[in-house]
Amino acid sequence: MRLSFRFTDAILIFWCVGQHADSKIDTQNSGGRGVRLTKRVIDTADQSRGRHTLWDCELRGFGAQIEASRTKTYFVRYRPKGLGADGPRRFIRIGRHGVIAVEQARERAKEILGSVAAGKNPASPELNNLLGA
Repeated sequence: MRLSFRFTDAILIFWCVGQHADSKIDTQNSGGRGVRLTKRVIDTADQSRGRHTLWDCELRGFGAQIEASRTKTYFVRYRPKGLGADGPRRFIRIGRHGVIAVEQARERAKEILGSVAAGKNPASPELNNLLGA
């Protein structure tokens, strides 16, 4: 049995594992690759950098917006199914850090991305009522 494994997969796995091996989390130099979003990572995010995004390395499209005003908001980014790379990017806010836990936000993001994969529009009012948004 031969497994298919790309070099870029190995780098992403190494990056995610390496981020948690250190006692000091480096959210400033993630280079767009992301870190596993946890309460600790969000709490220690550097607000002095101004507005920036921390991306989760486990769930593509799930992130946290960090504001200079210390506001931290979970969101999900996606493109509608069938439109490909030319499709518009859509953003849905999930909730504020502190009001909603990281794991709850991640589960909500999975629900939203699952509905996108099923061909639905998560931004529609009907689906928002279903998800409890």
